[in-house]
Amino acid sequence: MVRKVLFILLGITLSTIVTAQSLISIVGDVSDLKSTEKLIGASIYTPDFRYHTSSNEFGAFQINVPDTCTYLLASYIGFKQDTLEINSTLHFLLEAENYLDSIFIQAPIIRQKQEVSGKISMPISIAEKLPQLFGSTDIMKSLALYPGIQSGVEGTSGLFIRGGGPGQNLILLDENKVYNNSHLYGFSSVFNPNVVKSVDLYKSGFPAQYGSRVSSILSINTIDGNSKKQETKITAGILESGISTHGPIKNLNATYVFAGRVFYLSAFTLPSLIRYNIGKNNSYRNYFFYDINGKVKFKIGKKQSVSLSYFQGDDNFSLRDRSSNEYSYESAVNWGSELMNIRYTNHVSKNHFVNFNILRNQYLYQLRNSTLSGIDIGEFKNLSKIVEYEINLKAEFRPNNNLKIEYGFNITNPRYSPFEIDTKINFADTSKTLSKKNSSTFYQQGYYVDMNIALPSNFTANIGARVDNYNVPSETKLYYSPRLKIQYYNKSHKFSFTYDKASQFEHLLSGNNGGVPSDIFIPSLEISPQLSDQYAIGYFKNFKKHNLSLNGDLFFRSLKNQILYLPDFYDLYLANSSFVDNLIKDGVGKVYGFEFFLRQEKTRFQYSFSYTFLYNTRVFPGFNEGKAFNSAFSRKHDLQLNFNYILKEKLNLNINFIYSSGHYITLPNTSYIDQNGYPTAIIDEWNGVKTRDYNRADIAIIYKYKKKKREVKWKFGIYNLYAYQNPMFYEYTFIGTFRNENGVSKPVESQSVIYGQSNFILIPSISYETKF
Repeated sequence: MVRKVLFILLGITLSTIVTAQSLISIVGDVSDLKSTEKLIGASIYTPDFRYHTSSNEFGAFQINVPDTCTYLLASYIGFKQDTLEINSTLHFLLEAENYLDSIFIQAPIIRQKQEVSGKISMPISIAEKLPQLFGSTDIMKSLALYPGIQSGVEGTSGLFIRGGGPGQNLILLDENKVYNNSHLYGFSSVFNPNVVKSVDLYKSGFPAQYGSRVSSILSINTIDGNSKKQETKITAGILESGISTHGPIKNLNATYVFAGRVFYLSAFTLPSLIRYNIGKNNSYRNYFFYDINGKVKFKIGKKQSVSLSYFQGDDNFSLRDRSSNEYSYESAVNWGSELMNIRYTNHVSKNHFVNFNILRNQYLYQLRNSTLSGIDIGEFKNLSKIVEYEINLKAEFRPNNNLKIEYGFNITNPRYSPFEIDTKINFADTSKTLSKKNSSTFYQQGYYVDMNIALPSNFTANIGARVDNYNVPSETKLYYSPRLKIQYYNKSHKFSFTYDKASQFEHLLSGNNGGVPSDIFIPSLEISPQLSDQYAIGYFKNFKKHNLSLNGDLFFRSLKNQILYLPDFYDLYLANSSFVDNLIKDGVGKVYGFEFFLRQEKTRFQYSFSYTFLYNTRVFPGFNEGKAFNSAFSRKHDLQLNFNYILKEKLNLNINFIYSSGHYITLPNTSYIDQNGYPTAIIDEWNGVKTRDYNRADIAIIYKYKKKKREVKWKFGIYNLYAYQNPMFYEYTFIGTFRNENGVSKPVESQSVIYGQSNFILIPSISYETKF
């Protein structure tokens, strides 16, 4: 059936190519007037809105218009409209509007046509306004404002999108895969908002160019740098500060970007370290993280460019404990990512665009423990590492306004070293050294083509196909991923249907406490690759009179070859190459639900309301008596309310309210007294314990002003305004009645009691930013 639909749409496409007549081709780009940054996804259209297109990821566009047309218009979120007379090449320069996050709504038909079901394009200014923990702008947590996107437990940065887990999201920074997206055990994301240009998230309607994940695609691009003048921004918060600068390198016809952030908890713990070293304290704890971004872009003539980008982020936690002169204990954990990219772009012709990338990324997690007891010494080290190389090519071809073709390939070679263990024991009478190392690799080649077709009677269609060639030492397999999207629009409504098939060639192992960034990825060598099929129906309506827009989506997703890892957190990181034996494999997931998003725009008082209902289960053969159980990634109800009020041009108030029903965890919910008279826990059902419902309100006030040539911004906020205790983690204990037996207290009855630990209750914040 799908093949028949594809052939019919292909025939209509060919007819649109033949019937295109009396049109002239216009090429150009759309940029920010002040910074000269290229704008991604800007709308370009004729005055009657009949002919339209959008700028690609490099700000470039191509449009065919009638030879009688005299001028074109361009608009973009948060910018004023620009108009230019027709020429063979046009360079639109858009000026930012005064109203924060305003959307140009004078052309509702354009919004109807270009609103993409299942895709979120979040302006950075939205993230900057939202109240955040410690006052820092967090890209990942800001995305949870939208429906279908649920955050993890308190204090984590993982995203759970339409029933998928954090390990099933493809996260890209300048097209490079990011395995770990958090600092500070999930309290902050690694993406520096001062250099982020665009944030695009696909919940459905996946472009065929993306593979290797089954839940979602998050693509984050950084700025290229101001080609006119140097700009510098300095930020300072309660626990972290940063600097970013970018500008032209005029002698080389190039631009540069540099940014760095540092977390300075070490400054507050320095007195404790001094007291520990002189013997006044018996323990010391320290935490430190940093990240840096760098980019240089060279222009080669008018149509070509080469850019080099770099990212590095590292976290370090250390613990020292000395209970006596004879005994001491030290532990250190560090993890981080390093990303490098060389990109070449070429505007080959008016309607042909090529982008080629050479990528390298590395993720490392390391745990080190050492113990000194008298003359006995014990040392333990566990290392988990991924090093991945990739080359990819993406091309875009637009023969006319009715057809856009994207095609390309990627070749990836990751090397996994999930468990490298070194143990040394030096006792008085013995000395032992144990070392275990393992690594594995595979090659994956992906080839794709995507066709965006404008059909008669206000219909559009996206037909995509992706083939992944998965090469492991013992075999080679092909995985096919068709993608289909059909949309109908008019001035008031838009309906869409999408189908996405996706494959994922790695799995994420997590300890039962979840949420920490020390999760381990393993390749699909002894385990089958994950597979997903998703169907979604979407609706969009624009209420021009009331400045309102409404989105709604129904979706169903099936997942195959899911896994569970049974040992607890401690066992996970002391495991060895036999960890596969502890896996429950061949699981099947079923996810369905609906989303609702209402937002009001273009006024001083703006608001948004989002709601998600989700049903999410897993079934594993022979596990949990073969019965379906709730997924750990499931929250049945999720609601977000956001209010933004522009009091004055310099003053902005933002209030955010969040409510989520509890998620599901596995903890003992009953117990009994064993034959030795001690309480023993019983787990009746996997993920059978529903945690407490989550809710909180946050508030932020932003005050902006100009002082000479500087722009200054103060942000004051309160996180968890009414001090509701949302647990960060859960534990259990036993309570009961006891009897005295020969001087020993033994329980007669026992009951398992679960309790949560809350750490974030009414936290104020202040941050300062200056730009010059």
